[in-house]
Amino acid sequence: MNRQRKKKGTVTVMDVLNQSIERKEQAGHFRTAANYRSSMNKLAAYLGDSFRHFTFTGLTARWVEEYVGWLAARHPESPGTAEFYLRNLRAMCRSHRERHRLAWAEGSDPFTGAGFRTQPTSKRALPAGALAGLFSPELRERLDASRRESLDVLHFILFMRGMVFQDVWNLRHEMIGGDGHIRYRRSKTGILIDVEIPPEAEAIIRRHCRDDSPYVFPFLHQKKGCGSKGKDGREEKPGSLSEQSALRRVNRHAVEIGKLAGLSAPLTTYVLRHTWATLMLEAGYSVELIGQCLGHTSVTTTHIYLSRISSGQVDTAVDEMFNRLVRPYAKGAAAPPGRSGRRKERPGRQKQKSKVPNPPLFRGRGRFAGPKKKKACPFLIKKETKPVNVNALPAFPVANITYFSLTPYFMPCFSLKNNIYSLSLPGIR
Repeated sequence: MNRQRKKKGTVTVMDVLNQSIERKEQAGHFRTAANYRSSMNKLAAYLGDSFRHFTFTGLTARWVEEYVGWLAARHPESPGTAEFYLRNLRAMCRSHRERHRLAWAEGSDPFTGAGFRTQPTSKRALPAGALAGLFSPELRERLDASRRESLDVLHFILFMRGMVFQDVWNLRHEMIGGDGHIRYRRSKTGILIDVEIPPEAEAIIRRHCRDDSPYVFPFLHQKKGCGSKGKDGREEKPGSLSEQSALRRVNRHAVEIGKLAGLSAPLTTYVLRHTWATLMLEAGYSVELIGQCLGHTSVTTTHIYLSRISSGQVDTAVDEMFNRLVRPYAKGAAAPPGRSGRRKERPGRQKQKSKVPNPPLFRGRGRFAGPKKKKACPFLIKKETKPVNVNALPAFPVANITYFSLTPYFMPCFSLKNNIYSLSLPGIR
């Protein structure tokens, strides 16, 4: 067994990376395969001529530390880019080790603790108020045909629960069921997703439906100018557009659309995915539900995904805490303009009165007297006076009788004298 491990450990890192890329392509994860290939090219630039002969056993903690230093020197202004190359290399090497049950050269994972201190990214989600500009009819009138198509893609991503662009690009009419649901497997994780088509998304699908294409958005697979006539008068042959090229075109249009809509941050397809998740979180829905809709394999991924896009919910919670626990004791502090410093009562919620016990009463020589006794109803101490059930009374020879809903303290008392009932109300003279 040790010989077998040693033999497998002599495989070159280039073969390890190529096998990982090939497996991703066979599984249909072309976006991940492209990222792996980019990381392999970066490693080849670092090793130079020794890249072809560098073996898996050469992965030591010292080598990883030197590679991290080289990446940091090559990308001093972009630690996130350096982390991208290291993260993909680490994923491919760890996957190869687990698949073939190999041991690390030094007995421990050389990538443990290696990384870069990346600055937190800016907020990518749009506030709810900014969506009015994206759905404005005036905005659509200012766009040409190609950019209106890109705008439809952005709207479709938002209404389809933040669907990633790669799944939008792969979306076919055969994935649409007769019950108004779209069922597909997410390209990155392979998780089966079942999503209901809202009316807004259905209108977009019908707008771009074509009998000669199986795709929901045929223009994403067609190069610009396909089907038109060339300089010689002949019709150009249709060409296919890759997913990466289509994404670049839509994002380029999205940035222009965002500027016309008055957005301060650049608009991309990824921003719309973050926006949907943010609005769900701000609406009070659970992270588990949001992660299931996004197609995440773990709730941890969803927590990382939503780690810095819920500032509005945090502000509301902090302000509510001040209203409950701080502002009642800080009455002398100056309240900011526009705020009353009082907690807003939720609808249907009754304000509870604090129960203060009665102070003890003493009666001579410190004896505890207890609470004062309530005085009896003055009408009940009169002769031949007693409370009577209203429902049990005989019919009165009166034309009009009005009944009132009274509290127990004002319960009516009836007196019987000379076979005549008289009505009295306690506390009212």
